[in-house]
Amino acid sequence: MSAPSVEKGIQFIKAQIDAPIASFFSACVHCGLCAEACLFFTETGDPKYTPINKVEPMRRIWEREFTLFGRLKSAVGLAKPVDEDTFAE
Repeated sequence: MSAPSVEKGIQFIKAQIDAPIASFFSACVHCGLCAEACLFFTETGDPKYTPINKVEPMRRIWEREFTLFGRLKSAVGLAKPVDEDTFAE
């Protein structure tokens, strides 16, 4: 992926974030219960296939762009950016 492709992907993800998705990200406490319902995780046992891990790039974009705390973290350099490596994962 090139830089324009990554930016295009980030813009697409930002356009998909609406109130129900934002409420999911706000409510998730990373308890792992959803992992037991995920066929990919239960078959492989690999944590990278848990539902929260699969939507982590989207959650990071939401936090960075749509929350006050995320914007503050981004401003002081504490937020991990979504980049080409993130999408490659």
